[in-house]
Amino acid sequence: MTPDKTAIWVITPNGVKLAGKMVTHLEKTDFYLQAKLNAPPENTGAISFDELKPSIQRLFHRYHHHVFIFATGIAVRVIAPLLESKLSDPSVTVVDDGGQFAISLVSGHLGGGNEKAMDIARIIGALPVITTATDVNRLPAIDMIAKKSGVIIETPDLIKSVNMSILSGKKIILEDKGSHLTPYLNETFVTQVQNPKTISVVCTDTDKKVPRGTMLLRPK
Repeated sequence: MTPDKTAIWVITPNGVKLAGKMVTHLEKTDFYLQAKLNAPPENTGAISFDELKPSIQRLFHRYHHHVFIFATGIAVRVIAPLLESKLSDPSVTVVDDGGQFAISLVSGHLGGGNEKAMDIARIIGALPVITTATDVNRLPAIDMIAKKSGVIIETPDLIKSVNMSILSGKKIILEDKGSHLTPYLNETFVTQVQNPKTISVVCTDTDKKVPRGTMLLRPK
């Protein structure tokens, strides 16, 4: 996967116009245009393809972000068998043919999809559609905090349960002696560990063993 590179996929004449706007504002972007369409705007460097599904499937994991200018249903059917993990999947933003909405569909947090959808929305004057629960409730998310603080999540299966605790108003019991996470979590969301058996999240650069069900993060 090329770091932070974006592929824009177009199958309609209106999509060509929208993609033309995006290409002029986004760096590291490839513009894929279905061969049956007319010539793209000048200086866009469009790459022609014949069949949508096999083309996306061949290139899906070569990009950090994908922008699909077509129906969400088409997007879901094309990418469903390609998805592997929220830790590694590229983000997918879907834009409708009228340019009204930019929908963050896949990898909104760790893949940067929510940010990409908002960038696209600003460029074309669309409404960004973000559905991740912590974002719509204006709450922190442990996976985004890990990303910002540059730590590795060693127990990604626990991301959902920790974020659900935050959404439910429960405090995270945190052990973070290196203060990697605490700058992003105020006392509204966390309490420092008192009983080791009750820890929710541990961030450490040691080989410390943690109880089952405790999220473990390590500095890079």
